Amino acid sequence: MSAKATSSLSPMSSVPRSQSILSRNSGWQARLPWIWDILYSCVLGILLSCLQHIFSVAHPHYIRLPATGEIESLSLLDVLGLLEASEPDSAGITDCNLKGSELHMTRGQLARRCYELSGGLSYLRSAIMSFSKALPLSGAQEAFICHVLATTYLVYIEKTTMNEEEFGIAVSLLRRAVTLISEDDPNRPSWLALLGDSLSNRHKRSGDIEDIHNAITFLQEAALLTPPDDPSKPHQLGNLASALTIRFDCLGNIDDMNNAIDALHEATDCPEASASSKAMLLNDLGVALQRRFQGIGNVEDIDDAVVTQRSAVQLMPKGDPKRHVLLLRLASALSCRFERLGNIRDMAEAAVTLAEAIHRLSSDSEHPEPIDSDSTESTAPGFLLDRAAGDEAASSQRLDGPPTSDEIRKSGHLTTGSPVEQAADAEFTGDRFHKGYQQSKDLSDLDQAIDHHRRAVILAPDGHPDKFRQLRGLGSVLAVRFQDSEDKLMDDINGSILAFSEAVHLLPDYRPDKTRMLYDLAHAYELRYIHNPTPADAFATLSNFRSAALLPAGRPLTRYQACQAWAKSALLQQLVDSACEGYNTMMDLIPLVVWLGKTIAERHKEITDIGKSVHLAVMIALECNMPEKALTWLEQGRSIVWHQQLSLRTPLEDLRRNNPSLADRFQCVTEALDQASTRRSTLASAVSWDDRDSLEQAEQAHRRLAAEWDEILLQVRTLPAFKDFLLPRSIDELRKGEKFGHIVVLTAAGPRCNAILLRQGSGQIEHKRLEEFSGFKAEKLRDEMRELLQASNVRARGSKPCFGLGWAGGFDKILSVLWEAVVKPVLQALKLEVSAALIHSRKRYLSGNGLQLPAPGKPLPRIIWCPTGPLSFLPIHAAGLYNQVNAGHKVADYAICSYTTTVTALLQDPPPSSSNFDSILAVSQPNTPNLAALPETEVEVQKIRDCNLPVRLEWLNGPEAAVDKVRARISQSNWVHLACHAIQHPTEPLESAFCLHDGSLELGDIIQQSHAHAELAFLSACQTSAGDQKLSDEAVHLAAGMQMAGYRSVVATMWSIKDADGPTIASYFYRRMFDGGRPDCARAAGALYDAVEQLREETRPGSGITDEWFLRWVPFIHLGM
Repeated sequence: MSAKATSSLSPMSSVPRSQSILSRNSGWQARLPWIWDILYSCVLGILLSCLQHIFSVAHPHYIRLPATGEIESLSLLDVLGLLEASEPDSAGITDCNLKGSELHMTRGQLARRCYELSGGLSYLRSAIMSFSKALPLSGAQEAFICHVLATTYLVYIEKTTMNEEEFGIAVSLLRRAVTLISEDDPNRPSWLALLGDSLSNRHKRSGDIEDIHNAITFLQEAALLTPPDDPSKPHQLGNLASALTIRFDCLGNIDDMNNAIDALHEATDCPEASASSKAMLLNDLGVALQRRFQGIGNVEDIDDAVVTQRSAVQLMPKGDPKRHVLLLRLASALSCRFERLGNIRDMAEAAVTLAEAIHRLSSDSEHPEPIDSDSTESTAPGFLLDRAAGDEAASSQRLDGPPTSDEIRKSGHLTTGSPVEQAADAEFTGDRFHKGYQQSKDLSDLDQAIDHHRRAVILAPDGHPDKFRQLRGLGSVLAVRFQDSEDKLMDDINGSILAFSEAVHLLPDYRPDKTRMLYDLAHAYELRYIHNPTPADAFATLSNFRSAALLPAGRPLTRYQACQAWAKSALLQQLVDSACEGYNTMMDLIPLVVWLGKTIAERHKEITDIGKSVHLAVMIALECNMPEKALTWLEQGRSIVWHQQLSLRTPLEDLRRNNPSLADRFQCVTEALDQASTRRSTLASAVSWDDRDSLEQAEQAHRRLAAEWDEILLQVRTLPAFKDFLLPRSIDELRKGEKFGHIVVLTAAGPRCNAILLRQGSGQIEHKRLEEFSGFKAEKLRDEMRELLQASNVRARGSKPCFGLGWAGGFDKILSVLWEAVVKPVLQALKLEVSAALIHSRKRYLSGNGLQLPAPGKPLPRIIWCPTGPLSFLPIHAAGLYNQVNAGHKVADYAICSYTTTVTALLQDPPPSSSNFDSILAVSQPNTPNLAALPETEVEVQKIRDCNLPVRLEWLNGPEAAVDKVRARISQSNWVHLACHAIQHPTEPLESAFCLHDGSLELGDIIQQSHAHAELAFLSACQTSAGDQKLSDEAVHLAAGMQMAGYRSVVATMWSIKDADGPTIASYFYRRMFDGGRPDCARAAGALYDAVEQLREETRPGSGITDEWFLRWVPFIHLGM
């Protein structure tokens, strides 16, 4: 080596060892030149041997030198200095290509090692130069060197600003390496996997669909070639799933998402995966399941996603820096499910999970694992916090309350700086300003929100599957500023429409999000139309609402809301046919909104607002003189839950004759679903974390049964004779209800009150507008009625009424208003007349033996009232002017009155023949523990026994009436008479109960049993027909519950009766029920009429009428056939 070459080493020799090597042996090179060649060969041999080992085991992205070995006996800088000083001339390398290729390879590897130790990018550039020099000289090693050079490029690109040209070079080198490597080379699977992963990454930046096609091809081949026990197998399957998910987002082929989930299932089953790795794979599987749910809306997928994410969190070691990522993913899945199912437990758990994730973010190291924002829409922690904070029930269950969104932002660890993540960050900040504006109404907050959302749209790469979110955010805040500002800048609303239009364009029809985007777009057009009406905007408003409503993949509740807006828009444009189409679609969506996959209580919570829209639709139909359409809609929109439960008890004999196997399968699923849907709902506050998994399993099993039931139901309807199986009753079927009597459906909403009449024998459906009454008056009368009852203290049977306590009105006023404004006009429309002879023939008389039944006369006609809304709480059956002594001033002078929850309820399959009558079960509770004594209940049942009925009467009195015994006997009896206290639970109707000696017999227990012989239930208890004001159209009371249990005829009370009146009513009722010697359930309405008339006349005050008198006889009512 020349002196010049020697001196050139000095600047690099910062390590003393290199100085000693060169200085102590100065001059030896000149004396013994052959020693230099030997030393060079030895060092080079050691290096090449080490490198060969490295490449056989190293991960393709990261090449390591051995922890120990000959090469570490020298400083790397010393070795680099020696190699640089000894670099042969170019001509010499050309003469010895193998030696030159090895030299450049060695220099490249040492340069990479220096980068790994120091992080200096200059070393990576030096490595790339060395590997590039080695490539033309590689010969048989070309594939190997191509691969090494490509991996070095990828590391360099990862650490610098993306250079498309350099990335293209890396991909080309990887392609060349894969082409050159032999089919049986053990490195081929890992090389294929790296090439596929690189093409997938390039697609994310370029959007070139060919890249993702090729990526999947290479990744599939890599996974196929990799043995099951290879440690890299799970990683390869995970990358394949990622690529398939990307293509699903681009092209919408559900097979790609299915294959991605299959790959992840296989990956999680690999035995070689560590706990941490398996947890991350489970996380990826959960994300994929959530994406598929967001794509096609199958609830089973989001259920599986929640379970999988929980498993991932449990499996991940508590100290792992990635744990917070899994917690956020779990919170996202729970929030996503809450959006679909509305179960408050999901939101509560999401809030707690998110709190733990944020706590870990703030307490972890300075560089926690970054959060990939590409995966799911609901992953953003701000979104989850806002949802949690916006729900009082969820907020009340957080440990100490999760950190605020500002605290999340202060952590500074939610993004890693890629365009996608920056866009998500800008979107998140915009959402926070929007939230601030909602509280402050400071337009400067809204301006800031718009600026950040604009930045999010700019940053989000074109073609990214979630860019619609940024566009939606921008469209929303622009619409809000236009709506709230005085200036009404057209640029704002035009920009909102443009943003929503682009978002709609980006979303395929299979994405549920498209429904919301179409809805928001329609609303933006509507805002512009209100400000500046044009036919084009009117058409666009209606058209987009309609499209949102008809998109099958959309969330049912969003579609339902779109139907309402569609019909409203059509009516404003006087397009009645389009409005009817919108309302028809809305009615068809009710079973999807109020889904059988939820418990009865959960469905009741979702149904509160449905009644308002149904009544509006009915009012519109009646205004347009379409009573048949109005009645059809009312039947579809009322008593929804009870009808669903009754559909689970439909006899299947006809289906079994047609298709036995399908009938058996349907019955099996139906019975299981019936049991699942009548189970008790569990409040979020009542669920411990230990019980969460078992509750989750029960709820998921319920939802799967509902999905299977829906699937089988569609199969049944494909049979020619069953195309209408369990569909809502047609108008022709509803007409058949008139065989039971005149049916009067009363509906009141806002300024209108209407009656829909099915006059017996006419076959016609008529409309009668009640000009003197309205929805407003009905609500006022209902409130007055409630105040009167509260002041009268009639909450429980046996309580002593109190009068004059804070009530200035009276029953006579309420009943007279109902007579003049509602009942009298209906009687006139039905053309019913009072007959003096008939009234005379039905008068009661006294004999020496006391009260007797009247001589039978010509039967009175029957009116079956079907009140809706606030009218459901009013005693229409007792309407009249009771200060008049002449006949013709009360409804009882014209007809026998019954009630029904719906017309459909009258049309259930007929009860078993009375020839199979078995027995009557009577239960009395004169001294129920911890409740007021009811001594007359014992007298009441004794009066029934004294009737000497020609059937077996089983009497369970006092302690004999234990809950288990009554439950067992009630299912074996045709008629049941319950004289006891009762508890009405309007918000949890299945918990309504009859109070027995050793506990409560809940309605849920009765309903869950089979009642094959059930006909009549006489509920001589307290307020057994009183419902919930919020669910006035759902009949959530004990009487309706007994109907659902199978009792087609029910005697009940609107409020608690006087204890002494029970025996009187019971005695007259049962004697009339056995006229002719045989039990006949169809006589129930007339029998109660006679009994109540007797009680009314017996107790009439000698002078004047009082509220106390009305309170005694008015509460008794009959429901059903």
